[in-house]
Parts: sequence; structure tokens; C-alpha cells
Amino acid sequence: MKRTTLLRVLCAAMAICLLFPCLFSCGKQEATVNETQVVGTVGDQEILYDELYCLVQRYYDTVKETCGSDPVKMQAELDRLVKEHITANPAILALCDSLGLAYDEKDWKDEIDKELDEIVSKSYGGDENAYLEDMRTMGLTERYLRYTTGLDLLYGSLLKEYPERGLVVKTDGALKQYIKDNFIHVYHLALFNDTEEEKAANYQKMSEAAELLQSGKDTMYQLIKKGYTEDFSDVSAEGYYIAKGTMEQAYEDTAFALGMNEVSGVVEAMGKNNQNKTVSCYYVIQRVAIDEEYVNSHLTLLQNEYYGSVIAADLDEIKKTLSFTPNEFYDSLDLCNLLPPVRESRAWIACLCVGGGILLLAAAVIPVVIVKKKHAKKNV
Repeated sequence: MKRTTLLRVLCAAMAICLLFPCLFSCGKQEATVNETQVVGTVGDQEILYDELYCLVQRYYDTVKETCGSDPVKMQAELDRLVKEHITANPAILALCDSLGLAYDEKDWKDEIDKELDEIVSKSYGGDENAYLEDMRTMGLTERYLRYTTGLDLLYGSLLKEYPERGLVVKTDGALKQYIKDNFIHVYHLALFNDTEEEKAANYQKMSEAAELLQSGKDTMYQLIKKGYTEDFSDVSAEGYYIAKGTMEQAYEDTAFALGMNEVSGVVEAMGKNNQNKTVSCYYVIQRVAIDEEYVNSHLTLLQNEYYGSVIAADLDEIKKTLSFTPNEFYDSLDLCNLLPPVRESRAWIACLCVGGGILLLAAAVIPVVIVKKKHAKKNV
């Protein structure tokens, strides 16, 4: 009798422990999704859920504004943007692989740690909690953040690899001539359409700015002082030197089509607002002459811009050969209401804790049951 009772209690405890993780995961599925859940592939590379989540978060507000919160239109537009941009990271890996540069995060661990430590120190005053909270706000998990940081470092190695392989011009004279022939120098005004309601007012204001510039009534500098821009990234007031392939397409097409000192009309293009979010922007662009003195004093900076434009062109060619193949899990997702990604280990730690608690409870109950059985036997 004693042995039978012991076996029954143990079997019951083990059954509960085995069943509990299933119950736990089912309950949590409504609130979170495992960050490493595969959503599809690009070539032979698996795309994980946290990468999809981050990409959707980047475009969500803009899509919501343009689609007017229509869930069907939003789903379709987010799906289009995902399939257009999710090939970017695999393209970098493919380009590096073609040059014999393999990527393994373990090999880049020290560099990644150093890069992230510098970001926390410079941008967050060493407050790691504030940094992590900001990353969560942008939809970045620690795993994906480390992955993208590694890819940024890998991309940086291409800036050294291209000149070493003779894929770009290297001498100062050839570089200056290339900049003269292929770069343009521009100034711009920009208003960020952070909400749909702002667009009409922003468009009217930028139309006024374009008219004032085109008529010669005001200069670019005067309009900046009058508040016709929200973009103050040109802190040196020297304008922007851009090469093809380095700016958003609508902006770039307009800027390169301008004649010398010509002012554009209002241009709508995607850009980063002051909160570093990708939003619709209205621009007015003015093209001016390239300053040779600036080129001479900023040659290294412009050289990297040039190398970046060549690399961007090569990446675009690779991206044309890549496509995203979604799986059933991706097809089941509501892109308008994606659940936050979490690390799988967190769920299993909770399961182990509760499971261990049940085993401890069973260990405490078993002796009591045996003692009761003994007393019952004596009474009989």
C-alpha cells in the first residue's frame, strides 16, 4: 500500500510538471512571441520574428497616417514594405560573402561590446537602463541589436576592402575629380509630417518657402531663421554633399535634376525626424556650386560618402536577386498588431521555477500521506 501511494503521488506530480510548460506557453502566446520564431527566408537565411517586429515598428506610424487606420490597407502596405526592405541585411551578408568576408558574431563580440558601450556612454550618459528602454521603444531586442551592430561593423570593413581591391579610385586627384563629376551640393528646408493632421499645414508652409526662395525675396538662411525648417542636422551651415545612392529616392531624383542655384518645389520623401523615427517629410531643396575648399578640407569624409555610394549600388544589384519567402507563421500574423518579441529562455525559466515548486510540494506531501496510511493501518 505504501509503495502504491508513493507511485501515485509521484506520477501525479510528474504529470503536472510535464503538462505545465504547455499550459504556460499557451497562456503566454496571447501576450508575447518568441524573438527567434522564424517568419520566412531570404535565400538560405532565416528571418526571425524580432527583425520583422523592428521593421514594422519603423514604418508603422507613417503607414497608419497614410492609410487612415484602415486595417486592410495598413496590412497590405506593411506587407509591401517588409518584403521590400527585409532583404537589406541578407544583401550585406551576400556582398561580404562574395568578397570572402564571412560573418560570425562570436568573432565580432569584443567590437560589438565596445560599440554598444560607447553608445550608452555618449548618448545616454552611461545610463544603461535608459538606453535599453529606448531600444525597447524602437522595437529592438538585445539579440537583434547585437546582430545589426555586427552588420554595421561588417559594412564598415567594406569601406577598407573596396579600395584595397581596386573597386574605387584611391588617389587624391582622382577622388577630387570624381566628387566634382558625381556629387552635388545642396541646402534644404524640411518639415516632418509626424501626424496626418500636420500634412496640410506643412505643405502650405513649404509652398510659401519655395515661392520666397524662387522669387529671391528670402535666402535659405533667412527662412531657416524664420522657422521654415525642423531639420537642424546641418550644424556647420555648409550644406550637404551627396552622391547617388545615398539618399531617399524621391529626394535624390529631385536634387540631381536641379540646375545650378535652382530651387525645387515641395518634395515629399521619407526621412528621419528629431526622434529618429522614419516619417514622411516635405522638403524644399536648393542646389549650389561645389566648394573646392570644402572638398579639400573634408576629403576623407567625402571619400567615405563616395565609397558608400558604390557599395550601395552593388547592394541594390544584389537585392534585385533576393526575395522574401514568408512561411505559414508570417501569413497568420496581423502586422498591424504584432506582439512584442521575448527571449524564449524567460518562458522556460518560469516553467522550471513552477515545475520545481510542484516537485517540492510533492516531496512535502508524500511523507504526510505515508504517515497517515501507517496510522490508518494501525487503527484497522
